[in-house]
Amino acid sequence: MVQQLPAGFSMRIHYGSMACGPLVVKDGEYVRQLRSREHSLLALDMESYGVALSASMCSTPGRTVHAVIVKGVVDYADGSKNDDWHDYAAYASAAFARHVLEATYDRPVAFRKITAMRDGG
Repeated sequence: MVQQLPAGFSMRIHYGSMACGPLVVKDGEYVRQLRSREHSLLALDMESYGVALSASMCSTPGRTVHAVIVKGVVDYADGSKNDDWHDYAAYASAAFARHVLEATYDRPVAFRKITAMRDGG
């Protein structure tokens, strides 16, 4: 089933801190407590936890591996949590990441960079 966007809907892009961990959060009070300690916190996420942990574990004293997470937010981590917007959020996140990459690197430049990484250069 294709879900229609609400009338007057407009996408907003937020850039900032996102807490991630290994558990699903469905507790509005817990979220409020976190935000009272971390005022710059924009979101909570479970899925990116493995990416962030892997980047941290792959880092060495001489080379830090950074994780860039592009995430579509679909709920408020409270009792109203559901899967209604997951497909749209996945599409919007992928489209945004693609746009950023294409705006940053044209295809020949991206190809050279990927080839160089593959070949150890």
